[in-house]
Amino acid sequence: FWRILAHLPLPGINVDVFSKIAGQGNRSVFRVTIFALGLMVYIDRYILVEALALFMKPLKRWRSQEGQAGRLKLVRTERLVTLVLAVVHGSFLLSGMSKMFSDQIFIDPSLVFRSVLVLTLAAGTFLTIWIGDMISMKGIGHGISILIIASYVGRLPYDIIRMVNLDEGENKFIYFALPILIIIGLILLVIFIEKAYRRIPVQFGNGTDSYIPVKLTTAGNVPSSWANSMTAVLSLLL
Repeated sequence: FWRILAHLPLPGINVDVFSKIAGQGNRSVFRVTIFALGLMVYIDRYILVEALALFMKPLKRWRSQEGQAGRLKLVRTERLVTLVLAVVHGSFLLSGMSKMFSDQIFIDPSLVFRSVLVLTLAAGTFLTIWIGDMISMKGIGHGISILIIASYVGRLPYDIIRMVNLDEGENKFIYFALPILIIIGLILLVIFIEKAYRRIPVQFGNGTDSYIPVKLTTAGNVPSSWANSMTAVLSLLL
């Protein structure tokens, strides 16, 4: 259902102008959908609020002292931050499209109509989060993670067909099978590093020797997410 919705084009986009400039036919318009902001806004707001909860006393108190009631307040704060980030991201996205394709890409280039488009993109973000929450509530798994996997799996048929049609000669193995082998090797490498840990030796007061296992990937993907967000902001400012 979510993959079907992901093909809904953003209203108000001039398909003819977009296709002519992009040079890839009318299918290119599907790249500008109501879900164009993706899940990056959700990830950014989670990291931002959790990081601020380490320093801001109200957020810190909600998370550590007020139990379920405090957690609900934190969730409402995250929703508000999501709205702000979605509006900011949506505004920059439309501004970038306007500079890249000129204002002709919008059927109505007025500020009021572009504001409606920004709110539409924000609504698409909240609809994505709602679908992820429904998946989690049904006990299928972590909803947002499943949506991320679905977005990659949904592109596999198109990518495989493109790889098969890339070369019709004797070197098809190089263009098709070799990348698959490389991907499998990278997956195994990621699993190996994720499971690896370093033993930090410790000695207790009674003379017993032991160790503390410290994962090599303790920081997870948080630094890369922060770097991605900071790079995006700096690229817009500079």
